[in-house]
Parts: sequence; structure tokens; C-alpha cells
Amino acid sequence: MKRHSISWTSALLALIFLALDVPAQNIRRISQAEGLTNSSVLDLCQDSDGIVWIGACDGVSVYYGQQVHPVIFENDKDLKGQLIEQLLLTKDEDIWARTDYGLSRARKAEGILHEYPQFPGAYQIALSGRNDIVVLDNSNEFYFYDSETDRFVPMEIKQRSVKEPIGFGCTEHYLWMAGEEGIYRYVWNPTPSNEKIVLENSELLTREPMQYCILSDDGEPFLTDTGGNLLHLDVNAGRLALTVNIGAEMFERGKVTGIVERAGSMLISFLSKGILRYTRGEDGKWSYEDLGLGVGVFHIQKDVAQNLIWIATDGIGIIQYWMMPIPSV
Repeated sequence: MKRHSISWTSALLALIFLALDVPAQNIRRISQAEGLTNSSVLDLCQDSDGIVWIGACDGVSVYYGQQVHPVIFENDKDLKGQLIEQLLLTKDEDIWARTDYGLSRARKAEGILHEYPQFPGAYQIALSGRNDIVVLDNSNEFYFYDSETDRFVPMEIKQRSVKEPIGFGCTEHYLWMAGEEGIYRYVWNPTPSNEKIVLENSELLTREPMQYCILSDDGEPFLTDTGGNLLHLDVNAGRLALTVNIGAEMFERGKVTGIVERAGSMLISFLSKGILRYTRGEDGKWSYEDLGLGVGVFHIQKDVAQNLIWIATDGIGIIQYWMMPIPSV
């Protein structure tokens, strides 16, 4: 029995290393040995203290640099939905968790959990440039979170052309949405009136149908059209710019799940397989190299202080990918 256990563990480690065709001096894996209870990490975010908040298939946990610990809330509540599909961190360091049972919010300093079960099922949430939360529910209606009253205010969007948005976002001045009808933006003035917020005067940015929407780790919106072109949206300027065509890569690797921009290069993660590093040459053309991560990736983002990328994977936990060899400890 003991020999069987050792053999199974060795086989598992062999599979993991086969999936990680990355130079060993550039990676550090966070897994069960560090206290991670689920190897499929759907999302993560990092606060100003460097603490990494982890959303997995079995709840929220935190990583302090050595070990992973489950989050315990002060009011002895637990999340009604343990499948954490998205985490958002506001500038006030409220942690928002989007689950299959609804929205949850916890103030980092207090640890008190607040539940908003009126948003079950598939929906989207976004953080605006004013540090507000906006929700697009599963009936494609928008709601704005009013922190003073701790409630969600319905939004009426007049002249709405995008009926089923594939993505949306907010800057300090605009709310935008994208779909098969193209991309539109609205002047954003979230002042509740008569128990709702009214947005008028839609502005068409493009009629080109959009297929997917991805926010970079800095919150910059990127979209892909039906031809596989990756487009960057400058919401305030109202401009859409071609970055690079990734149609063949999406066909092989699945849809894009994350983008990290660096000087002259981009890291792009894919749902089914790995991360590609794109580099722009002096002639303006892009080329890419495969980082060698042979598993699906749910999320990537830069560290707040160090020269590394956090990678949330489908099946092998969290990867710290250093942009140079890991410094000796």
C-alpha cells in the first residue's frame, strides 16, 4: 500500500513537470504543499500589502508569501457560493467575489461578509474609474452599487443597441459595452435619481461585431472580432486600434483569458493551453514565443512590487513566473 502511494505521487509529479516546460529558475509553484486546497484556481487579485486573494472551486483563501490560508469572516458567515468565478478589489480594499449563488463583499480591514443573492447564475461585474461596482445580471440589466446605502440601484440605458453584451466597463466618464452590434459608449454620471440611474446619448464607436472581451491586469479593455484580431479600446478617446491577429492561436488554445502588458511586449493567456509572449519588432510586426505552460490558464497579472507574474491555472494551482531567474533566498 505504501509503495502504491509513492508510485501515484511520483506519477502526479511527473505529469506536472510535463505540463511545465518552463525553465525551472523562472517558476515557483504554489500547491497543496503550501496549503492550496484546490488545484483549479479561477481568479486571483493582490492588495496593496502584497497579499494574494485566491478564488477557487472551494471558496476564497489568501497567500501571505509562505502559506495559503482559508479566509475566515468575523461575523462567522461563510460564502453561500463556494465556486469563485471572479474577484475584484476596490481602492478602498473591499473584496468582491462573484459566485454561482450571487455576489459577496468583505471589507479587508473588518472581515465582515455581506451577501447580495439577487445576482445568481451567469452575470458580469466591473470596477469603474470611480471605484464603483457595476453589475450586468443574467437578464442583461445593469445595476450600480451605491456604497452609502449598501444597495444596488437599477440603471436605465436609453438608446441601447447592444442587447446581450459580451463585455462592458466603466471609466471615470464613460460606460461602454460591446457585442455583435459593435461597441457603444455612454456618458457616465452615476447619480441616482428617482431610485434609478439614467444614461442617455449613446455614441457608436464601431459597428464591427465583437466576439470576446478581455481586460488586461491594468484594466485596459481588449476585444477580439470575428476575424481573430485583438483590438485595444481607448474608451476616453473613442478609438479602437489593431494590436495583432491571434485567430490561429485562439483556434488551437481557446479564448483569451488575460493580458499583461510590458514595455514592447505582451503576455497573453488562453483558456485551454498556456501563455504566449508577444514582442513587437523594429519593423512593427509581432512575433511570439510559447512560455511552455501546457495547461489552461484562467487569469494572469503582474505583482504589485516584484518583477513576476501570478498565473491562476486549471489543474496545477498557482504559478509565480519570474521575468528573470528567481533571486536566491
